[in-house]
Amino acid sequence: RLQRVRAVGADGGARAAGAEAVPGTCKSVVDVEVVRLDGSIVTRLQCPVQATIGSIKEAVSHVTGGPVQRQKFVLGTEPLNDENCALVGLNKSPCHPLVLTLVQTPRLALSCSFDSSLRLWDVDTARQLQVLYGHDGPVLCVAVDWAGL
Repeated sequence: RLQRVRAVGADGGARAAGAEAVPGTCKSVVDVEVVRLDGSIVTRLQCPVQATIGSIKEAVSHVTGGPVQRQKFVLGTEPLNDENCALVGLNKSPCHPLVLTLVQTPRLALSCSFDSSLRLWDVDTARQLQVLYGHDGPVLCVAVDWAGL
């Protein structure tokens, strides 16, 4: 269970009620800070060391109202793509907060046109992001491998 409220132990460390420390760590929970690309804090969580990236995404979804599917986390410079990855394996310095950067990916669409262009759209805002030119004639259909981007 993820907690947004910290319980402070007699030694000043954050503790979850009834939790046992995991060998090789300072405590039985991981303090997680989720931040935006601009460095502003989305939320601070206190999670069991066995919590996964998937469970962090669920908690962040409750805070932001954004769908889990559009959330990506980055640790340092590495994207975290494994939903089942446990926090205990990520937290190289268990006595310090684990800082995850939240990147919310937009839902995109690509349209084609008789004016020889392709247009990239943000589906959520209905905003045109970019116009791509380069074809000699009308573009009648388009296919995109979004997973490969």
